[in-house]
Amino acid sequence: MNILQSWHQKWPKKSLSVRIILYLTEKKEEVSSQPVTQQGRRTATQQQLAALPNILSTEQAAGNTMPAIADKWSCSNRSCRNYGFTCWQDRFPDTPDLATNHYPIPGELMRLWSKEIQDQYSTAAQPSSS
Repeated sequence: MNILQSWHQKWPKKSLSVRIILYLTEKKEEVSSQPVTQQGRRTATQQQLAALPNILSTEQAAGNTMPAIADKWSCSNRSCRNYGFTCWQDRFPDTPDLATNHYPIPGELMRLWSKEIQDQYSTAAQPSSS
């Protein structure tokens, strides 16, 4: 401010233009459990894993319940041909997990199931009769 006042005292009839440039940096939190490489860069997979919680919460806020269905019905039976993907399991609680009781859920059915959840005809834990 002192510099501006002294300039104005020296040349009171001249106009002055001041351009101020601010550089803001965003503090980023490290979410990934994997170590960062020596240069401080992250792989594409590490970046995707770090962004995943935010993406899932955004999807859920938008009404997309497909991630909740996929999480609830993730197939963990190694004998199932759909192992690692999404299967609806037609069995009672406390009964053996047999691959014959697994029914793969294709994407189109998952979208319909998600819409039924939005319309309150079913839940992620229990699909409707249709």
